[in-house]
Amino acid sequence: MNYYGINSKELEKYVTANLPLREVIDFKRIFNQIDKNLSGKIDVKELKETFIRIGLDGRQTQMTEIMGILDNNNSN
Repeated sequence: MNYYGINSKELEKYVTANLPLREVIDFKRIFNQIDKNLSGKIDVKELKETFIRIGLDGRQTQMTEIMGILDNNNSN
């Protein structure tokens, strides 16, 4: 089944008792909106653009610090 262009079978591996499929689909949909280059990762530039778009400060030093906190596998 497809929800908003997202294959639910692909997402079922993330479903738990505390995180139902509907929420996984919502998170994936939001992630896809932020991941402009469709790399499967959110980079500093995409994070900064998102912050600015929602009215938050997008200073580079803050974005780098946030990515360091969130990027637990050091992929960015």
